[in-house]
Amino acid sequence: TFTDLFESNPGRQMFITTISSNISRMSQIMTSALKHGRKVVLSGRSIEQSVKVARGLGVIKFHDDLFVDEREAGRFPQGDVVYIIAGCYGQPGSSLGRLSRGEHKEIVLEKDPIVIFSADPNPPGVDVAVERVMSAFTLFGAEVVYSRIQDNLHVSGHGTKGDLMTIASVVKPKFFIPIGGTITRMRAYTNMLGELGVSRDRVFECLEGDTVEFSSGRARKSGRLQTIPVYIDTAGSGSTINPVVIKDRDQLSSDGVFVVVIPSKDGKLLKDNVEVVTRGFIYVKASQELMDKSRKFVTKTLEKLSEKPLEWPAKKKRLESEIQDFLFKETRSSPLVIVHALNV
Repeated sequence: TFTDLFESNPGRQMFITTISSNISRMSQIMTSALKHGRKVVLSGRSIEQSVKVARGLGVIKFHDDLFVDEREAGRFPQGDVVYIIAGCYGQPGSSLGRLSRGEHKEIVLEKDPIVIFSADPNPPGVDVAVERVMSAFTLFGAEVVYSRIQDNLHVSGHGTKGDLMTIASVVKPKFFIPIGGTITRMRAYTNMLGELGVSRDRVFECLEGDTVEFSSGRARKSGRLQTIPVYIDTAGSGSTINPVVIKDRDQLSSDGVFVVVIPSKDGKLLKDNVEVVTRGFIYVKASQELMDKSRKFVTKTLEKLSEKPLEWPAKKKRLESEIQDFLFKETRSSPLVIVHALNV
């Protein structure tokens, strides 16, 4: 199939995206590129690392002359190179994702390129992201090729039931811990092992946080660990992002923000001069009644809180909570509420 695609698209800028661990697929692309006089450009960290390891192990045996650094690729006629590019599952921060949005620092799309997806069927949950990337390329004017419209473009690298049964029969492990996939797929694996005579007490279906303890040739489940998601800021420093920040971003994207500014003079809050600013929550010009009602509510709540011996941090937290409840009752929405005291 790759040979046919190379032969039928001479002179066109060509991008092929596939799973970065599929060394065999990338080797096929390189073979076709060599046959048709194209240099290979690797784009994306995962692709570059996989090929580097494969070449170091001698699995990919092409000469250095076949490869062109991504930063130098623009100096070549684009019909003389082929890009093997990461991002087949539509990841926004991937090389392919950035290219689809015109945000790639090294690669510029030429007129009438061809973009080939050699990685589907997609795993659960990525269809929307993949379609978004495909649509962006199509709107640009690219021809997008994928397995539903092109035969023999993808062959699954996953083992069949027969393959898994063969591995289990040959290796003969004492215990089994199926990983990856949902509990339904784990149960299917457990049932498959049952066909081989493996008792269920030798198979551990582990959900997130489950632990298995091994001791003296025995194994047993031994409680759960508390796990929390770890988010990485790939667009910035690469550091982790606190879950509170993620929650705020989610709230901002769905219900907007409601900011209350309270003037403060000589340590006293001027509750009669409250300002309210909102973005992404309501259209202010069409909701003046709600804005006026909100100001009155804030003023009234401040008066009640002023009767209590609370420090500003505690008072601020209480005020934000009560405003949140008020807005939800009025609109059934929960914008992010921020209260700020401004010295005047």
